[in-house]
Amino acid sequence: MITSWSLAMLFLSPATVVAGSQDGQAIHRNVDGSQLRISQHPCDAAGHRIIRVELRSIPSSAFKTVLQRSQSCSAYPRGSGHLQDVDADGLMEYVELAYCGAGPNCWRQIFKIDSQQGRADLFFEGGFSRFRTIAGFYVSSGRASCCSWEHAIYRLPLRSRTITAQDLAYRISVEAPAMEGEAATCLITRPEGEAWVPIDLNIEPLRKLCHHYGEKVVTNPANH
Repeated sequence: MITSWSLAMLFLSPATVVAGSQDGQAIHRNVDGSQLRISQHPCDAAGHRIIRVELRSIPSSAFKTVLQRSQSCSAYPRGSGHLQDVDADGLMEYVELAYCGAGPNCWRQIFKIDSQQGRADLFFEGGFSRFRTIAGFYVSSGRASCCSWEHAIYRLPLRSRTITAQDLAYRISVEAPAMEGEAATCLITRPEGEAWVPIDLNIEPLRKLCHHYGEKVVTNPANH
């Protein structure tokens, strides 16, 4: 899902590890008892980086491949993949990094791994610095310019599928103070048709995103 916001961000810039038996390989245990093994092989003769994720539903079963990815080493010299519990539910996701901009934002893909069905599906992709859950929403955060940050806030899809723009519930844009001692500016909006309309958001954990530059914040000023 490539949006103008994602491209601008790129331009501007209880799961546990069980073992790591060799370089580029690690095993993680999920809260449901299943285990995931990830292995990364450096660039092969064809110039590709191979990343494999394997699953075993119970400790006595054999590992089976649920996802294998190939990256071009020349196109993505900083590319990599790792397992991470991005939504803090005790189940690991696979997060793949493709490339980064000049700042903290990187283009990533996140795959959900279903230990019951033995499969991995694309869950989210975009250019961001951080992806996490807040108050039951998924939040993709990134630097929008030298002096501003933007948080895209998505509803959890009703069915298991890739998060898209249709799931976008709110957007929080925070601009740094113009001068030291002044207040930052926070614009909280939601989509209505083709427009973004300012709203008075009453979800406090999300409102805290306005305080990226400190406690002094003016929310939804009249001249925006």
